[in-house]
Amino acid sequence: MRLVTSAQMKQIERNAVLAGLSYSEMMENAGRVAFGALSAYHDFEGATALVFAGRGNNGGDGLVLARMLWRAGAKVTVLLCDGEPQTKEATANLSLLPRTVAVLNLAYETQALEGLSKPDFVVDALYGTGFHPPFEMRDRQAAQWMNCCGAPVYALDLPSGVDADMARADCDAVRARCTFAFDSLKYAHCREPAKGYCGEVHCLNIWIPEECHRGLYWEIEEQ
Repeated sequence: MRLVTSAQMKQIERNAVLAGLSYSEMMENAGRVAFGALSAYHDFEGATALVFAGRGNNGGDGLVLARMLWRAGAKVTVLLCDGEPQTKEATANLSLLPRTVAVLNLAYETQALEGLSKPDFVVDALYGTGFHPPFEMRDRQAAQWMNCCGAPVYALDLPSGVDADMARADCDAVRARCTFAFDSLKYAHCREPAKGYCGEVHCLNIWIPEECHRGLYWEIEEQ
């Protein structure tokens, strides 16, 4: 399996764009394959799901997944922890959410976390590989809520509060039941202490052409 740094992953994505796979397509693929992987753990019809979405493309992956969950019959609530998305791809996916998906913007609805009930499961799409300490205040509160809610948490790419390259973890880093890594493993998936926050790790194919990875990864034994 491939092992990359966050910078190498960004270069792989840039290579993919040059090869004809857009960021929007990669985001859609990530959300869809996460949906497929999550279906091994939960039945979605009638389930309650909370999706914590950051303002970047990891949040956009979560928004795609939220749409897929709604289509499968889940009752979905999206929490925008840092306000509106800041990338055009994530913004587009926010606009695609059906009106029956509840969207809470924690930048304005500051007490929203206090009123949340325990869901059947939680999706952590706050940072992915983009976390650099320290936590922003609302994100720390969201991570603390996820850790204390009693529901299983599924992280997209990496649990929030985990440093992708240094494999360090904040004291409030999300402890995931399962982490869905996209395209390649990152160092935090394989090294302590960060590894201990990831739970089960599944590396999912988001259909980036193989030639986009050349010279940019280490080979490791199958996890």
